[in-house]
Amino acid sequence: MENPYVFVDNTSPEIEYVGDWEVDTVNSNNTFGGSQNVYRVGSSNSTAYMEFKIVGKGAEVYGTYDSALELKSQMDGSIYTSLDDGKGNPGGRKGVRIFDLGSLSGPRTINIQPLAGQFIVDYLIYPPTGRTEFSGKQLVFDDTNPSLNFSGAWTPRAKFNASALPFNNTLTSTSQKGASFAIDFVGSSVAVYGAFNSTTGPLSATFSIDGSNPSPVQLINQTATTTDWTLHRQFFQYTFSDPNTETPHVLNVTIVEASESQPFTLDYILATGNSHTKLLERQFLKTGSEAKSTGLRVGLIVLGIALALFAWFVFSKWRERKRKAKGLAELSKP
Repeated sequence: MENPYVFVDNTSPEIEYVGDWEVDTVNSNNTFGGSQNVYRVGSSNSTAYMEFKIVGKGAEVYGTYDSALELKSQMDGSIYTSLDDGKGNPGGRKGVRIFDLGSLSGPRTINIQPLAGQFIVDYLIYPPTGRTEFSGKQLVFDDTNPSLNFSGAWTPRAKFNASALPFNNTLTSTSQKGASFAIDFVGSSVAVYGAFNSTTGPLSATFSIDGSNPSPVQLINQTATTTDWTLHRQFFQYTFSDPNTETPHVLNVTIVEASESQPFTLDYILATGNSHTKLLERQFLKTGSEAKSTGLRVGLIVLGIALALFAWFVFSKWRERKRKAKGLAELSKP
């Protein structure tokens, strides 16, 4: 299993917006939750910015790209130049990474101020560290996360030339009935998000939690061709009756109805962490000659310690006998 990212929607109270920001729900199709926060430079005389705190390893902000956008960013009060501002994307494309903090670990306070153009925020993500608190956090497993176990004929998709991009610019799809995937996690809720193709066709699947009896869910029965993909669609959502259990849950999804024209397309899994959700520490197991070499080094170290202890013991006994002999010699003097 590999660790998820922490996911923070634009509407989360973890993000502070200062200035005349708007919450746009009209032009926010193909965004997470159907809304974005928007600030248009020049729309008011007040200074505007967004600020958020993280305990993680870097941070990325996603939204709609504006080629005229200019940002001033600060990290912990000091000027910081973003690693990526979305250049190379056409104006108006949604789901673009417009700010990248890079891999800077630790508690951070990030302040981003728009200087020109439109700053349009959909969500932000950051990888956790050992100090990250998971309780109540939204944790996102991308379709490429190794924690997902796929069975059947699944096809990865990447590098989309579309008006909106999926999460991490990747999707995984199948048109095979009976194909499935599973994931285990510790948390209080779970949701499955995917995408619909622009062509016609029905789509259904079963969703099972912890071995429960699966029942088919009709996801779509599209009868007309659309002009674009439909993204960030919630296929399934489940909240557990015991939200703070430490026992891992298992989600199983099996495709019932799909086709080449309307495949089942997975984008990401969202789980809500609880007090028992932990960061998975990666352990590297050595095999073959590397393992033998490591074992030999450990053995030599142990042998060296044993010889040193033995030498100290022998020296201590010798010194004690010498001290006693000297004492007897002193007593035998007239």
